[in-house]
Amino acid sequence: LGQTWWLNFRKRQEKNITIQPADSVVRGRTACVRTEAVDQFFRLLNSVTNTHGLRDKPHQIYSCSETSFQLGRKKNILPKSISLGCKPAPSSRDHISILACFNAAAGDIPPFIIYSKAYPGGVCYKTQGPPHALYGWSDSGCINSELFKKWFLKHFLIHAPKERPLLLLLDGHKSPVSLEVVESARKEDIILLSLPPHCSHILQPLDAGLFVVLKQHFASLTGTGCAADSHFTVSKKEFSGVFKQTYQVTKEEEGVMIVKEGFGKCGIYPLDHFVNNDVHLMPPHGLSPAAGTSLLISAQ
Repeated sequence: LGQTWWLNFRKRQEKNITIQPADSVVRGRTACVRTEAVDQFFRLLNSVTNTHGLRDKPHQIYSCSETSFQLGRKKNILPKSISLGCKPAPSSRDHISILACFNAAAGDIPPFIIYSKAYPGGVCYKTQGPPHALYGWSDSGCINSELFKKWFLKHFLIHAPKERPLLLLLDGHKSPVSLEVVESARKEDIILLSLPPHCSHILQPLDAGLFVVLKQHFASLTGTGCAADSHFTVSKKEFSGVFKQTYQVTKEEEGVMIVKEGFGKCGIYPLDHFVNNDVHLMPPHGLSPAAGTSLLISAQ
């Protein structure tokens, strides 16, 4: 069985199959998720939205999150008799992250593309990328405090609507928020609210559907065949051009619906504390301060 077979099979069975990340990822996170942490988060969210009049203002409720792409690994569909396929060493692959940000009305802040170790050669990666995208790099290819500060001060504040206050939800695990960002948020009348650690699979709207769809579209464009483990056959120089085509789905009816549904599935907008089935949560247990939610800064 080869790539042509897989592409033809997927086309024939388009209405009957879907490609999603393995459930083991969710099960691993579940051990860290307790009812108290989620309850505390929704109490804070309810208080913030009521106090600042945001219950009926989806265009002022934002969520940002990071997702990653591993490049340069060819994926194959193999017969069961073949237990292992050849693959390059991890050092031969490039890692690229996307910091995406959307509001509950499906309006976006142009994506932040983060390369590992260095930018690609030349300038075509900027000219062929998504309109108004921001670019950066780090040793790991992931967001850090300096890159987040660059994104918030020089990108989010420029592209966000002028209405105030705004609510910005952040992933709570090692959130890279510096004092300068906190002070700027207070000055700009922006509320920063972090999710409880290890809860993004049930509380992060972008994880609830959009990232899966983006990777499926990316895999389709590159002929990779499967997006389940985020490995793609495209070079570092080609990435932004392919991602531009992928990101276009967020401007179409399908993408708009998926973003809005993500906020709904997580109970963020419309606000619904009980939308998350208790099957995702551990029984009540002593909640340590580190396991809860942090309200980083509140609008004045």
